[in-house]
Amino acid sequence: MQDSYEQAANGQLPDKLPSEIYCHSLTDDSILSPELRAKGFQTLTLFGLDTPFSLFQPDNESMRAQAQA
Repeated sequence: MQDSYEQAANGQLPDKLPSEIYCHSLTDDSILSPELRAKGFQTLTLFGLDTPFSLFQPDNESMRAQAQA
């Protein structure tokens, strides 16, 4: 975490992006419509950490592609 924080603070996308991932609907399926619940849908959320807005502001599309890679 310290390495990724320092890289982000220096204006770089971290080499290894720390993240948090979880499935909301496993514990609370009320966020889904009745139709989606009936079909067995789930939600999955990934929060990328140490990815400051300032890194994406100049060229969002390019930085998003780099982060996804």
